[in-house]
Amino acid sequence: MVMGGYDTCCILKATHIRCHFPC
Repeated sequence: MVMGGYDTCCILKATHIRCHFPC
């Protein structure tokens, strides 16, 4: 589920969703 980019990824990781991008 990619929607946004690295910033969005970091926000999701801050909650409970893991992202494939390094913050």
